[in-house]
Amino acid sequence: MVETNTGHNACQNTFVLAECRLFRSNSPWSPTVLQLDDIDRAVLSELRRDGRLSVSDLALRVSVSRATAYARLKRLRDDGVIRGVHADVDPAKVGLGIGALILGNVEQASWREVRTRLLALPGVEYLALTSGGHDFVLLARAPDLNALRDLVLLELHDMSEVRTTHTMLILEEHHPSAGAPG
Repeated sequence: MVETNTGHNACQNTFVLAECRLFRSNSPWSPTVLQLDDIDRAVLSELRRDGRLSVSDLALRVSVSRATAYARLKRLRDDGVIRGVHADVDPAKVGLGIGALILGNVEQASWREVRTRLLALPGVEYLALTSGGHDFVLLARAPDLNALRDLVLLELHDMSEVRTTHTMLILEEHHPSAGAPG
């Protein structure tokens, strides 16, 4: 739980923190922060636990009418709060038992092009452009160390815009419990 005092209002969790609008930006890249009420948060929490809930079951769990649950779900989808519903696949069980976080630096003028090329690499599951000591971090999956080596040495290092990489093997993974914010 995040607690931040903003005068007479205290933010009690990450959803409320967003509502408090602690940070204001006029940047065209800043997303619009939507106002979420208790029903919205309950809908999101239930869908995090089970994204396949029927609208009727969702309404029961959130203690609202089916029409209200449907309207909230539609609005959250239309507003881009709910970006999709995904299967949680065990990488090892589909032959991708090696995972690595790869941090890298790129030529600064080329980050847009590099972003597109990084996303197209085999086994890339996640990419974030970052600040600090590295320009990007990506999560890559591979069937074995040879495939991971080829990804790093033959794919990444063949990109002239990539200056350096730092690869960390994932030894064990843990994911937030169902229903946790995020």
